[in-house]
Amino acid sequence: MIAALSCFQTAAVSAQPATETREAVLERGGRCARLETDVAETVVLASNTDDVWNEHGLSVPLVVPPWRSWWAVSLCALIGIGLIAAVVRHQVRKLERQAEYSHRLEREVAARTEELASQNRELASLNAKLQEVSLTDSLTGLWNRRYLANEIPKDLAMIRRARIDDREATAGSPRQGEPSLLFLMLDLDGLKGVNDTYGHQAGDRVIVQTKELLARVSRDSDTLIRWGGDEFLLVGRQTGREAAAMLSDRLRQAIASHRFELGNGDTVRLSCSVGFSFYPFLRSSPSMFTWEQVLDLADRALYRAKQGGRNQWVGVLGAADSDPAVAFGRKDEDLETLADDGIVELHAGCPDSTSNHADRETPTRSSTPLDQRAS
Repeated sequence: MIAALSCFQTAAVSAQPATETREAVLERGGRCARLETDVAETVVLASNTDDVWNEHGLSVPLVVPPWRSWWAVSLCALIGIGLIAAVVRHQVRKLERQAEYSHRLEREVAARTEELASQNRELASLNAKLQEVSLTDSLTGLWNRRYLANEIPKDLAMIRRARIDDREATAGSPRQGEPSLLFLMLDLDGLKGVNDTYGHQAGDRVIVQTKELLARVSRDSDTLIRWGGDEFLLVGRQTGREAAAMLSDRLRQAIASHRFELGNGDTVRLSCSVGFSFYPFLRSSPSMFTWEQVLDLADRALYRAKQGGRNQWVGVLGAADSDPAVAFGRKDEDLETLADDGIVELHAGCPDSTSNHADRETPTRSSTPLDQRAS
């Protein structure tokens, strides 16, 4: 038993791979296994304790695993290449989908942006129209009082800036022709009779025609405003006193010489009254009177023209030598009284006469009373 175990152990210890076994057999005259395509054979030789080897040995066949065959390796390579190609193709398609989604998203964003821009343009246009409607008179298309309140600060700022520049250029002495604003109020005489006799539609026609006359006579730099009812305001820039008087009479003559169409073949002649003043009211103290107070003086000059017989104009100007504090303190008194006291100057013009503190005008009457209307 011990010998057999010993031989077994020796055999086990003496077992060699096929190549090494071949060398040992050749030395001892033995034989070796031949390698085949898919099967290898290994011969195991053993010796006992007396160093006696067996002659034939133990032949052990070795089969090559399928996965190590050439076709298995080729198949695995093809599968690997296919997998790599599939992964690459999947990634390419993924990138293409992402690019397509990105382009579609860009197109949607661009379309939405254009839509929003179009809506913003429409909204801006509507806001501009709404703003224009809020600042214009619906009947005549002229500006209204709100427009004047919005725009007058710009004119006042320009006047202040120009006065500062003039003062710096002339070392503090004021010059003639310094910047100013003309406030000229015009009111139709007898429009109430037209409304009472022919109706308010006829009166509206008269107002529209009056607007056209004013636009024809005034300058491009003048701003026309429908002040309310049959009353209009003209704001003139860089207008001298003589030019204001001439403009007032041209307006008066244009209204008096016009035959107003009332509809249904009816016509009528009307006249107007005009009052004007300038801002700054006092050259020696430009900030003493506000533009609203100057506008009130022009309105009072208008009603003085009405009281004087209508179809005439009246201008109220600050006297050159009047005390600013006194003039401001007495600004609400009667204009004739202020003129007599030398605080203001009154200039007036009518078709056929002149008055105290007045400028001579064309002595022709160009209007016909309402009851002498033409058919």
